[in-house]
Amino acid sequence: MTFSLTQIGRIVIAILLLVAAGLFVASNDRLSAGAASLLGGGGVNRVDDARRTMVYRLDPTRGTVFTFTGERQQVRLLSSVGIAADAPTDTEGWIYGFRISFLSGTGDVLGEYDIYSQAMLPEMMEEGGPLRFLRTSDERISTPDETFIEAPARTARISIIALDTDEGVTGIDVRVYERQPLTDAGAMVAFLRRSPGEQRQLTSGSAFPPDTLGENEMRTVARKSWRPIGPGGIAGEAYDLVVIYEVDPEDDEPQEEVEAEAPVAP
Repeated sequence: MTFSLTQIGRIVIAILLLVAAGLFVASNDRLSAGAASLLGGGGVNRVDDARRTMVYRLDPTRGTVFTFTGERQQVRLLSSVGIAADAPTDTEGWIYGFRISFLSGTGDVLGEYDIYSQAMLPEMMEEGGPLRFLRTSDERISTPDETFIEAPARTARISIIALDTDEGVTGIDVRVYERQPLTDAGAMVAFLRRSPGEQRQLTSGSAFPPDTLGENEMRTVARKSWRPIGPGGIAGEAYDLVVIYEVDPEDDEPQEEVEAEAPVAP
């Protein structure tokens, strides 16, 4: 039995289509109904094409400890909350709070700071924003809140614990950043090792694209940038890792995964 080139071509195309269909099913396997709805609304066909960010869900009974690479005087923190699928969205938002304890390298408590924020979903805000969700849960993820905190002298670690929240909040997620002192060589390496997407984010305030910057400008950008740090300990025991998926209906650029940070040993 022989086949013409046309028939062989059709067979190859059919096989490729079957493989693509299998990948689509595998990619979206175990995807919750709520996540699938948001994914389609964001114009993304596969969940693996959505942008992903690692965050850490706070525990109300134990602190999640983040260790810096040295003593730090300022901390940047992004926080958001999970909102139950049946929570009403005709409210003014959801209040949530967490407590930060500043620790020295030897474990001394240098101070504590309580932070309360008002969480909002993108559709509740005039400017809108990306849709954020979890892969296997129908809960929604609020728009992130950014906080800059001045740390007491000798701060080498922080411990964060969840406080009270409004009804409808399923959990508080945080992401912690530090700003590292860098030498000239270290600043260049820190900038160049970033992905093209991250370089564009770092230079978003500049009128020139990253590949046109001089070495001094690259060093300046790197020194002003914030580096994410992870908590110490064993996942599931010392901290709870959550992956947030994000799609932006208004963004025509391909979604890019956020660089994941390695947990820092205590």
